[in-house]
Amino acid sequence: MILKSIDNKVNHSWMPLIYKSINNLKMKKYFLLLFIALLSTNCYPQMGYEKMVTDFFKTYSTNPEQALDDIFKTNEWLMKNEDGIASVKSKLNLNIGLMGEYCGYEKIVKRQLGESMVLESYLVKYERQPLRFTLKFYKPKDKWILYNFQFDEDVDEELHESAKIYFIEP
Repeated sequence: MILKSIDNKVNHSWMPLIYKSINNLKMKKYFLLLFIALLSTNCYPQMGYEKMVTDFFKTYSTNPEQALDDIFKTNEWLMKNEDGIASVKSKLNLNIGLMGEYCGYEKIVKRQLGESMVLESYLVKYERQPLRFTLKFYKPKDKWILYNFQFDEDVDEELHESAKIYFIEP
């Protein structure tokens, strides 16, 4: 009886706050688990190659040869073609020497075949004229690799060609 009377006199206004905090904690745990589950699924298969592109151009802005080395290293099969890699580097260095200062890059086009192959083309801007880099990425299992790298300076010719009357949509 004494305990009962003491209980009745105790202020229990803090009890709803505890229940609310517990419910908020449970909701936070559910949202955290849902978030982790979404991240662990393959919702964004392109994130791997997009990071490769970002890292490539970040390095390219200060050290083009190192950028090529880094991106070629993602594919052990390409690394076996040392002569081909040396040829690409040599030709690119020759072109870069004639272009002036590097001014950045812009994505031109993206094409995708299913979930495992992507082609992205970039306008690589220099003071004199742009180059076009075309990078193909392939995901044979769970990791993106560089499948092919090409560059050329014929971007303006294609632009000119696309302006011809037979390319214009009605």
